[in-house]
Amino acid sequence: EFARLAPRTRADYHRHFIVIEETFGDAPPEVLQDRRFRALALKERDRIAQASAKQADYWWAVLRRVLSWAVDRGLLQTNVCKGGGKLYRADRRDRIWTPEAIEALLAACSPQMRLAVLMALYTAQRQGDLLALRWNAWDGRRLELTQQKTGQHVIIPAVSPLREALDTAPRTAVTILTNTRGRPWPVNSFRSAFQKARARAGISGLTFHDLRGTCLTWLAEAGCTQAEIAAISGHKTVSRSAMDGYVSRTADLAASATRKLEIWLETSRQRFTIRS
Repeated sequence: EFARLAPRTRADYHRHFIVIEETFGDAPPEVLQDRRFRALALKERDRIAQASAKQADYWWAVLRRVLSWAVDRGLLQTNVCKGGGKLYRADRRDRIWTPEAIEALLAACSPQMRLAVLMALYTAQRQGDLLALRWNAWDGRRLELTQQKTGQHVIIPAVSPLREALDTAPRTAVTILTNTRGRPWPVNSFRSAFQKARARAGISGLTFHDLRGTCLTWLAEAGCTQAEIAAISGHKTVSRSAMDGYVSRTADLAASATRKLEIWLETSRQRFTIRS
């Protein structure tokens, strides 16, 4: 099960495994299934939350999954850490890039970063997926990829501003997005470059990931259905089992969403291109 997780998720899990082992690694099964162990675990979660509520929730989720794994294999009789709620609540629904902020950001970006911004803005994909995307995923009309986080396969027809940007982008590496030296972006280097561009634009409180949320908002404003939006974003509006094997259906929904977005872009201020 662990081997099937994305590399980034495995790394995050391993970091929490270390804390769990250091804290409870010598506890015998009798202790792990005692109700009083839950109180000890919650106390540890509260300690971690003093630095980061989000990481505390992640640690709790990993511990809970480890104990569930043990129950499923008969090593424990019960998982006393089921449930527990969340300490961290994130709501970035109002963190939307306005046309003015996008224009300012694009003006402050290098040509390489501008392409990254446009791809996020017009595909609603995550940073990691965009940085890994290769030229063979682009056929001149649409992008096709499997998302690292969810394993979801998405096919995204490009709206005309993105199509124009990709058609004129130099191909200096196997990946579409490259740094100023024409090489694939290292994650930390990309993050630093984006933050510097955002600072030059005088923008705060908005992230690269918020470009994804902005695109999803545009799709909704363009009149797309939840299923059409999910075909672009990779979100699950229905169970994955119900959609498995229906790639053509997903592609049709994505095409419908893109058509609606294209029309909406033509009649709104949300149309941006790469300028030399």
